[in-house]
Amino acid sequence: MRLSPFDSWAWVAFDAQAMSHLLRGHYEDSCRAAYKSVQANPAHSITYVQLAAALAKLGRLNEARAAAARVLEL
Repeated sequence: MRLSPFDSWAWVAFDAQAMSHLLRGHYEDSCRAAYKSVQANPAHSITYVQLAAALAKLGRLNEARAAAARVLEL
């Protein structure tokens, strides 16, 4: 999906993609979408929860811990 780089709400679409991919077990795709979402809106904690879950499922535990730590910071 291509989104306008000028859309201030693009992070919402990426967040929805991250959740969809996570629920379908497509963890790499979930991570990609979540990273795009947090780049656009680093203050949205729920995306970091999704990111931490996807990273943990992939066995990338250090990155998952970092994402979880960000949730606690927010």
